[in-house]
Amino acid sequence: MGAWQFTNKLEGMFKDIDLSRDFMTSFRQSKQSDQLAKSEQLRSIEMNMHVLTQGYWPTYPPIEVALPPEISSLQVRLHKCTAVACSQRNAERLAPCGPGQ
Repeated sequence: MGAWQFTNKLEGMFKDIDLSRDFMTSFRQSKQSDQLAKSEQLRSIEMNMHVLTQGYWPTYPPIEVALPPEISSLQVRLHKCTAVACSQRNAERLAPCGPGQ
């Protein structure tokens, strides 16, 4: 990989990080989040969404994850909240790829 390709990927990763932060800020200020705050059970769950543009980030094989209903509910609400902003993208939800999997 050449230096310009590396720089391009790194720049794309930083844009994804900024976009992820913006999405989560927007979600936390939305009506969806206000409704969740009223539920004591859901209030204790912390969830973050990260934008990973294909081609900038390493790929992982898809894995099936059986999420508890509370987490699935949060995912659906987050997806609805960000669907408008992601209308220009081919957005899909992926299972966690972090250290907590």
